[in-house]
Amino acid sequence: VVQRGDFVLSIGTNGASPIFSRKIKKQLSQQFDAHYESYIAFLQHVRVQYKGQKEVLEEVTNEIYVHMTDEERNETLQQFVNNLFEERN
Repeated sequence: VVQRGDFVLSIGTNGASPIFSRKIKKQLSQQFDAHYESYIAFLQHVRVQYKGQKEVLEEVTNEIYVHMTDEERNETLQQFVNNLFEERN
């Protein structure tokens, strides 16, 4: 299992190759680093705040948000939301 807060990946081969499972776990642990814990918390917050607003929910799944600080994420999201509402008016 690779876990980053609420983000959980499970790896298994049903006993066929524990060595392969460990190898994949190591690769996934490197790919999904510690940034994902705060990113998933950010996604959860956005989902609650912008429920039903598909454009916003899709925007925040862009990989650019993963390695940002919380402040950068919030600023980038706010800019996106402001632009989105300006386009609608």
